[in-house]
Amino acid sequence: VKLSLDEIPSIDLFIAGSVAVSPITGARLGKGKGYSDIEYGVLCEVGCIREDTVVATTVHEVQLVDDIPSGEEDVPVDIVVTNKRIIRVPNRRSRPVGINWEKLDREYLYKIPYLMELYNKRKSRSL
Repeated sequence: VKLSLDEIPSIDLFIAGSVAVSPITGARLGKGKGYSDIEYGVLCEVGCIREDTVVATTVHEVQLVDDIPSGEEDVPVDIVVTNKRIIRVPNRRSRPVGINWEKLDREYLYKIPYLMELYNKRKSRSL
């Protein structure tokens, strides 16, 4: 079932895929294209994700790394689930609150229909 942006319900748990994650700061590396960060940003923009929404990831213990560089649009996690334990990240850095439209590569507008829909709504409101 395809939902419009206005029909997406409130989200209590957002799960992001990770190649590596810091159990200290919650910084994570995905596949490098930023799709999880964009999905998270879209859901923030439409009010489905709140400050108290939990962000989690699952990785193997060997994918835990103490220090991962991250930018302001990268979504850190609150919880890391490994094959051996569940880690509540003690020093999670702040999360983005939406899409950084100035930094967004415009090709994503054509690849992600929801992103284009949101972009067009914002554009029509600012006219």
